[in-house]
Amino acid sequence: MFRLLHSVGRAFPRASRLSNPIMTQSRQKSSNIMEADTGALGTKLYHHTSTFLLIGFPLAMLPIKTISFPFEVAIGLIIPLHSHIGFNYIITDYVPKAMRSAARAGLLATTVISALGLTYINVSGGGIGNAFRSLWKKPPVSDKKEK
Repeated sequence: MFRLLHSVGRAFPRASRLSNPIMTQSRQKSSNIMEADTGALGTKLYHHTSTFLLIGFPLAMLPIKTISFPFEVAIGLIIPLHSHIGFNYIITDYVPKAMRSAARAGLLATTVISALGLTYINVSGGGIGNAFRSLWKKPPVSDKKEK
């Protein structure tokens, strides 16, 4: 019985990931910032940033500033990076080839502006955690009555 299964296995060899020429071409491309979804580096960064956000975001929400500040700064850079790579996947799948470079350039500009804005909130404001926590705080009641 084993010999029969073994001979059938030779008739239908398993395809490895490296045997697909399209896959090897996309894996050999170097990852650049405009095409962040191509290459192994972009995929690894996307998965590692997901893991960090899963762990780091609750730590950034802690009210203890000495613990939360490093995570807030890291999240201020990782959220735009993670979003940039993810939106590049969407551009590759859904945007026509003629429009991809314009869409990727617009995405890069949005990513840079987002990273600068979140860094500004972390450095000069109360931080991302304080801004996020303020969504659940009651607004201060003003003494003036509207007429």
